Amino acid sequence: MGWNGEDVPIQDRFFKGGDSFRGFERSGVGPRMLNGASGDVDAIGGQTYAVGTVEVTFPVGLPEEFGLEGAVFSDFGTVFNAPEDSISAGAAGCPGVKKCSVFDTSELRASIGAGLIWQSPFGPLRFDVAYPILKADYDETEWFRFSVGTRF
Repeated sequence: MGWNGEDVPIQDRFFKGGDSFRGFERSGVGPRMLNGASGDVDAIGGQTYAVGTVEVTFPVGLPEEFGLEGAVFSDFGTVFNAPEDSISAGAAGCPGVKKCSVFDTSELRASIGAGLIWQSPFGPLRFDVAYPILKADYDETEWFRFSVGTRF
């Protein structure tokens, strides 16, 4: 919630996607606003989110010294509740709101995928392929993700 009745600033809102929600681009899930100047639809973040993951890792049949594992996963959740006046995805018109250009819905999104994890000498490297099976029309997706982690 914003301080003293003010809206939550955009830099303090939740943006999900990329490593936090595979199958969707970074900031690819959640409220979006139509940018009148360019015609693009930009992420504006939400004030509420819920994201979960179910993942199973397994050996890929190579010697353990190679440090390779396989993974299958499903990510699911939602990001919503932008403070701007908005219209739900798929709704016709924008009753009572002039020039509605914000799209926001609490609909569940979900993706499924598989990955390869390598415990390299430089830290864990991960290659994931994911496909969104539930998404809003305005969400931005990606099918491949490469990430580098660290060990503590």
